[in-house]
Amino acid sequence: MLGPNFYYLQEDLLYRYCKKHDVSWNVICPVSIPDCGLREHQTITSEALKFGALPQPASAAMNALHPLAVYAAVQAHKDEKLEYPGDFLAWVGVTEHSTAMLTGYLSEWAVLGDKCANNKFNASDTCPLPNNRLWPELARWYGCQGYGGPELDESKLNAIDPGNGPTPIGYSPPRKPRYAWTFSEWAQKAENSEAWKQIMEKHNVMHNSFDDIEAHFAFGDFVAWGPTPPLSIWTDPKSTIQDSLGNCDIEVERKPDSDC
Repeated sequence: MLGPNFYYLQEDLLYRYCKKHDVSWNVICPVSIPDCGLREHQTITSEALKFGALPQPASAAMNALHPLAVYAAVQAHKDEKLEYPGDFLAWVGVTEHSTAMLTGYLSEWAVLGDKCANNKFNASDTCPLPNNRLWPELARWYGCQGYGGPELDESKLNAIDPGNGPTPIGYSPPRKPRYAWTFSEWAQKAENSEAWKQIMEKHNVMHNSFDDIEAHFAFGDFVAWGPTPPLSIWTDPKSTIQDSLGNCDIEVERKPDSDC
């Protein structure tokens, strides 16, 4: 069973408002967003950006880059490997991401196009990226002492059983994510928060992610080993395709008898 999600409440409010005021609506559904978001008029240094640190961030709770960047920076600072917390399936499974820039372009396209009114669209940068390619690159970028792979000892893995409730597409078996440890557990270790304080002082980083561990690290689990559904799961009979240049003007129409 899918848990409570504030997005559903937002959509309900949106639909009621548009119906009451006779205006159209759009809903854009990105995946994880690997971008740093700043408040208006704020600046950030290149070093701080590398460390995924946001000065007084408006919200980093759903920033896919943030927990991974802090984790990698701390592991490198301690001269340790970039260990991987998930199982083999999550290690080789392909996921997608959505940058804020291209999601913004898609949102603009939907708002300005009359044919897009009252439609819901998925948003992806069409750049499938498995963790077995992401983790080595993270380790290289931050200067970690190598990287670790998935936990292969079944006895050391924990599983999240969502039960037998409905799944997003209505007929698939529920995915049971498995993990060896969580980023929140990692962040609770004193040695890691102390290492981050040293990084803050060395690189003039203003934001301490360890002040609110749940808000800043929980989403890292979703990115690393969570049940990320592919965007081939349609949310509406119409969807758009974004290419690497940011074009958002290709419309795909799903036929009633088609599985695609």
